[in-house]
Amino acid sequence: MSVAVVVQTCDRYQKYWGGFLHFMERQWDDSIKANIYICNEEVDIQLPDWCRQIKTGRGTFVSNLKKSVESLNEEHVFLMLEDFWPISPIKRRMFDALYEEFKSGGWDALQVSNYTPYYSLKKSERTVLGSNLLEFEPESPWLFNLQARFWRPDALISSLVEPELSETEVSSAITVEMSSDEFARKNLNLKAALYHYLWYPLSGVAYRGEMTDFGSQLQNIVELDRHVAGLFN
Repeated sequence: MSVAVVVQTCDRYQKYWGGFLHFMERQWDDSIKANIYICNEEVDIQLPDWCRQIKTGRGTFVSNLKKSVESLNEEHVFLMLEDFWPISPIKRRMFDALYEEFKSGGWDALQVSNYTPYYSLKKSERTVLGSNLLEFEPESPWLFNLQARFWRPDALISSLVEPELSETEVSSAITVEMSSDEFARKNLNLKAALYHYLWYPLSGVAYRGEMTDFGSQLQNIVELDRHVAGLFN
């Protein structure tokens, strides 16, 4: 399998790394044959042996993500962000079936998340594990987005546009999504689909750098698990 799981993050979001790793260890099938890379700027991360670190150096979200992708030897990318804490399992059977469909279906991007009415979608004749994919309409809002997706690296890099809006005003991921989505819809003919599966909160556990109420609930689970482990392990 020639796909890399890329978790793009930044040093100022390191407070979310522990929770992400905690839930990944519980929900991600460790038999999946894909390397997992945590991509940040300069801070050393103490990582478990099932993932690796890529340091991009200082830069914008766009430039750092491009550096991460361009440093890989794998043919394809499964992109995530650090605040996509898995709350449902990703099994190898599902991941493998989705990756095979991504390749055989000629998709530029295959998103694995729950449905939202913000997208304009149509039912595809193509199926994965008995479920029809939902294909993005060419003019769909968020045709480009930074949700969990399989990507062809060239399609991902071609879509990325530096935002005009300052990254200090709102989350850098949101500004990149807005600028890149507009560019992709006007200039690229992206072929993207959605596999509806709720396995992480679509909004992430943080918004504009601050933990959401749902994120706080998940963090409480992390703290409880650690407390129990300390008592009985």
